[in-house]
Amino acid sequence: LDDFGGWLGSLEHLHALTPDFIRISPTLTRDVGESRSAAALVRAVVEIAAEHGIATIASSVDALTALQRLQELGMAYAQGRVVAPREPLECWLEGAVLRRL
Repeated sequence: LDDFGGWLGSLEHLHALTPDFIRISPTLTRDVGESRSAAALVRAVVEIAAEHGIATIASSVDALTALQRLQELGMAYAQGRVVAPREPLECWLEGAVLRRL
């Protein structure tokens, strides 16, 4: 499931669907480093996903403090500038080919 958490009604989807991963919306992850309520929401989503055997991916993680906090909260994966800079697809594909060797 993509953009999970944009609406809290998304939690209902976890009972009906069984995805392998959910990508958490930046609306939930953006303030996780500074806001206790944002951290509580993310923690709840991560725990509910874990109960269903679903791995979580934080999207648009652009600060190291946010990445560290997300790791503390049990987030399995992260995407964003703090993990890897944006680059043209051709460059990424070239790097992916080189990494396979």
